[in-house]
Amino acid sequence: ESAHDKVTATLTKGLSQENVTIRAKPTSKITILDFPLDPSIEREAALPAVRELLKERNDEFVDLQYTIVSFKRNHHNPQLCTIGIRLPTEVKRHLMKQRVVYVSNRTCKVVDRVHIVQCYNCQLFHHTQKNCTQREPVCQHCSQAHPSKICEKKNAEDFIPVCINCKKAGLSCEDAAHVASSKDCPTYLSVYEVMRSKNA
Repeated sequence: ESAHDKVTATLTKGLSQENVTIRAKPTSKITILDFPLDPSIEREAALPAVRELLKERNDEFVDLQYTIVSFKRNHHNPQLCTIGIRLPTEVKRHLMKQRVVYVSNRTCKVVDRVHIVQCYNCQLFHHTQKNCTQREPVCQHCSQAHPSKICEKKNAEDFIPVCINCKKAGLSCEDAAHVASSKDCPTYLSVYEVMRSKNA
């Protein structure tokens, strides 16, 4: 047992006897858009390269402990990437005020991106169609029990869509008059705000 382990064990034991909880610093996620990275760099080498590039012109990333949680090449321009990072919340707040990071000779936008999964079978959130347990489909256009792609009502001139999620939430016919996949859907916006607060 090393000296470090002994000290850690002693401190932890003492704190637990005093009913003190040791908490990790809260972390949050950010997304960096259009991050320049040589397309010849393989994925295994890409993450260390990202770290080095961030340190070059951004003091916040020098000696910062953070995790790269996603890395995706731009299909249209493989020299650019989208990078997802989990870092201390206090650093995220600073970067969200700054809105950019500097990489090589480029200014990259920093966004607070919240990804919401929606099922295209039942139209509910937080799972995909592949993992849906509801056997009967729900149409995203009219909220009736049939697949959305075969909805016969959606092409009618006087058709008014009905969102199943807003209908279940008890909203008025007027407030539910949109397709379930609409990004202006009140239910979707409520889910978005909850997810954003968790990601803050």
